[in-house]
Amino acid sequence: MQAFFAIHHIPYLLGPFRQLVWLCLLAIVFMPLEHVFAVHRRRPFSKRLFGDIGFYFLAGLIPGLLLTPILGLTLWAAHHYGPTRYYHWVAGLPLWLRVMGSLGNPIFNFKVVR
Repeated sequence: MQAFFAIHHIPYLLGPFRQLVWLCLLAIVFMPLEHVFAVHRRRPFSKRLFGDIGFYFLAGLIPGLLLTPILGLTLWAAHHYGPTRYYHWVAGLPLWLRVMGSLGNPIFNFKVVR
């Protein structure tokens, strides 16, 4: 049971690590550019830096933490209360038709809504 939780918590731990990597890459690229082409010169490591970094991480983590339970409950309800005949019909379609349907749906929605 512990191995199950250890394996399935890895994606949650990779999120902050990915954000840290992107923060480092963006800092490496944009901090020298901001220093060279600055209109108003200021110190690169000001008092606001820690607050900015905190907001950067919160803005990347909070939406996923808030939306995951809501979407999970919505999908569970749709699967639990949805018609089973429809699921069996879609499962009986050939793979190429299911792939084309999943790729064509966003294009169709974009054309209809727009």
